[in-house]
Amino acid sequence: FYTSGTTGRPKGAELTHRGLVGQLSTVALVPSPPGRSEVLMGLPVAHIMGFIALLGPLVMGLPVYFLDRFSPTRALDAIEQRKPFAFVGVPAMYRMMLEAGAEDRDLTSVHFWTSGADVMPADLAREFKSFGSTAVLPFVGPVGEATFLEGYGMVEVAGGVAAKVSPPNMPLGLGDSLGVRLPGWKFRVVDEAGEVVRSGRVGELEVTGPGVLKGYWGDEKNSAAVLTEDGWVRTGDLVRSGPFGTFIFHGRAKNVVVSGGYTVYPLEVEADLEEHPDVAEAAVVGAPDARFGESVVAAVRLREGATVTGEELVEWAGQRMARYKAPRRVAVVDELPRTGTRKVQRAKLLELFEPA
Repeated sequence: FYTSGTTGRPKGAELTHRGLVGQLSTVALVPSPPGRSEVLMGLPVAHIMGFIALLGPLVMGLPVYFLDRFSPTRALDAIEQRKPFAFVGVPAMYRMMLEAGAEDRDLTSVHFWTSGADVMPADLAREFKSFGSTAVLPFVGPVGEATFLEGYGMVEVAGGVAAKVSPPNMPLGLGDSLGVRLPGWKFRVVDEAGEVVRSGRVGELEVTGPGVLKGYWGDEKNSAAVLTEDGWVRTGDLVRSGPFGTFIFHGRAKNVVVSGGYTVYPLEVEADLEEHPDVAEAAVVGAPDARFGESVVAAVRLREGATVTGEELVEWAGQRMARYKAPRRVAVVDELPRTGTRKVQRAKLLELFEPA
């Protein structure tokens, strides 16, 4: 399987049958839900999440209805017409469906919303939980709200290594937590020297378990960079340990902005910008800066009909964020550059900003 190439040329991860299928074997023990049990999916199967999202229902004996090309309107139409009990997508798809009028559609057949491949905003997950239902009862209709499932993983580990569940009518399993480790996996958090950090300190997450790649196809240099000598995968994700065996996500190590000696995690700034009523989505990067080394800049996509300018957003952010975190420049764009799995290609955002 090839990486999606958000930060460079895609690399071919050598995976094993044990890694791809073996870790899903216990799914066969899960009983099929009663009634119509179809899964709706709009992911490319050439991506690791799409492949695992196909294998899971296959092992359980559940039919999957594919959208050959994702469209928010087609997805909403399919939910209303086919009444699937589960939907599998990525956060960008949920955003698009919300903007396409999801709240005005009948989505109550969905009892399980599932996401992965990127960080799912808690508010967005809450909205879709309310659109679904816990069950549809005869003579009563839909009751309760849906469950939201979110997985964490990557191509280098043949799928998922952690998961979290947000049950109906409960504010649990949302936010920046990666969730809990899946069976067979081990986690550790290390510093730049590869030493395990104290509990609660931010460091890079390393994992080992049944799905670890053999290496990158024909690429010894990158294989050595991602695999430790004792068989752990360097994820490139910054985390800290949380309560009850969970891990809190702080962003990609390569995406961290160091401005004037201060460390800025783009995820925090993006969450703040998206609280502005006119901002639909934000992406933050570090632009070269002669004075500070890097300066925090952002590209934002506005909600339909919004007229706020980049300068106004810079002023608004400066009043609510620490000075070193607040974006110095904001570019308003029609669309954010994305990969085939809808991840934002941050490197391309730098083209919007001239060196300061």
